[in-house]
Amino acid sequence: MFLGDSDYWFGLYKVSARRKADTKWYDGNPSTYRNWQRGEPNSKATCVRYTKDGFRDRDCSIEYYYTCKKGAGNQPVSSS
Repeated sequence: MFLGDSDYWFGLYKVSARRKADTKWYDGNPSTYRNWQRGEPNSKATCVRYTKDGFRDRDCSIEYYYTCKKGAGNQPVSSS
């Protein structure tokens, strides 16, 4: 779900600042799935955000909404 036209950080980053760099998750796991928006990655920025049209690279200092990782399975959620 997208709030308006917002983009989201989701824990993926480019391993180097090269334009066509490999990606990893911030928890250290490798990433093999690619959903780059046409023309991306196109900068030396290392952070990756997702949009309704695909992944885009962007400077890490830009503020966006973010998503969090949740473990698999039916884990109870605390309301406290």
